[in-house]
Amino acid sequence: IDTARREGVEEGRAEGDILRAKKVALKMLAKGMPYEVISEVTDLSVPQIESPANDNKVCETTAEYQSEKPRKKAKAK
Repeated sequence: IDTARREGVEEGRAEGDILRAKKVALKMLAKGMPYEVISEVTDLSVPQIESPANDNKVCETTAEYQSEKPRKKAKAK
């Protein structure tokens, strides 16, 4: 049981380290730093950096906005 607990703690710490590195990577991206520099500083691979970057990206549609067609007025009774 002690070995399993130790392994679980180590696994949790490793996951925490990766999450922390991804947060740092997002902040660096916000400052305009290139992926290669971020990868070097955080020890994350470029795909690991691109994934959260794409998850947090706001994209606009390419289609022009069109309002609804005007509604017909109800006939008066």
